[in-house]
Amino acid sequence: MRIRVVVTLAAVSWLASPAFACKNLVKFPEHLWGSTVGWWEPYRVVEISEARDDDFVVVVKQNFGSKSDVGKRTMLRFIANEEAYALCPISLVVGGTYLVRSKSSTEALLIQRFNHLNLPSGHPLYGIYLRDLEKAEVRPMYVEANNVDLETQDNRLVLRGKVEIHYSNSILFAERVVDDRSVDQLVAEGNVLMVNADGSSTRHDRLRLSDDYRNTFRGTLVEQRRVPW
Repeated sequence: MRIRVVVTLAAVSWLASPAFACKNLVKFPEHLWGSTVGWWEPYRVVEISEARDDDFVVVVKQNFGSKSDVGKRTMLRFIANEEAYALCPISLVVGGTYLVRSKSSTEALLIQRFNHLNLPSGHPLYGIYLRDLEKAEVRPMYVEANNVDLETQDNRLVLRGKVEIHYSNSILFAERVVDDRSVDQLVAEGNVLMVNADGSSTRHDRLRLSDDYRNTFRGTLVEQRRVPW
């Protein structure tokens, strides 16, 4: 039987002080993305197998760059002399699985003590973030829609029903995306939301996408969403 041990990542002296106060992060981004190519590579999925003071022995279950450390036992520790914040320090559980962002690509994996985006597998956004990382890792563009229709008479490919496109560190949401070969244009229509790499976003009723966007789209397999939004 595996014993699950909770290890709180905070100095004992802090917890003993009556002045100590912290708050949990309650605002998480809906999706995970970065502003540079390869932003996904520092992330790992790890299972914690042992606690050693402020260090942990972990098994790497998944990563999003080189696969050389998958299955490997390695050390996980916190960045030294990290600035303290008003956020509560994260807690790790021996036997638990976490998505972490490491500041180091070699042993030991270094993570931030106060970064709540290092998520346990039971967090509601864990699966969404994992999916975002997998999309970014393997494809220059990822496209999903509820329905995909080829209108041969008008020489158009039409995606309908909550279209979602990941490309160049941005995410596009729209009710409809039309690839009109007769005018050589790719256009998003209806409640268009473009989320940029820095977290900013713009809304449009109709948005004509760039030639580069259009050409990449035409070389991408469109995934039909299994469970419609």
